[in-house]
Amino acid sequence: GNSFSTDGDITSNLGSSDFWLIKINDSGDLLWSKNYGGSDFDYATSIKKASNGYVVTGYSQNSDIQSTYNYGDNDFWVLKIDEQGSLLWQKNFGGSGFDLAFDAIETLDNHIMVVGETESMNHDIIENRGLKDVLIVNVK
Repeated sequence: GNSFSTDGDITSNLGSSDFWLIKINDSGDLLWSKNYGGSDFDYATSIKKASNGYVVTGYSQNSDIQSTYNYGDNDFWVLKIDEQGSLLWQKNFGGSGFDLAFDAIETLDNHIMVVGETESMNHDIIENRGLKDVLIVNVK
């Protein structure tokens, strides 16, 4: 999910709201707690086991710290982290409107398919057929 906190199990906050992930063992003991983001709003919506770690999806309004660019309001934000929660790579997709990533899967050929919705019709979004369209992105 996300967090605005800077205390308890969250040792730092990168800005407004960060992606917040925890890993626990079978007994419910905390193994690690990590946050990801930038100085503005970030919200995680899903995490999936993938080769060599996990894929995390959500949306971000950032263009600093861990997110390198933002096209407008919220962009799809896709992270790949290793088993210890270290960031391996991140990518964002979108346009000037609201672009919200909800879920992802890793395909047999190790691509990441991300699904969400978009209100944009510029930058990465070639066409929009109404107020909100389904957006599927193939991340190689």
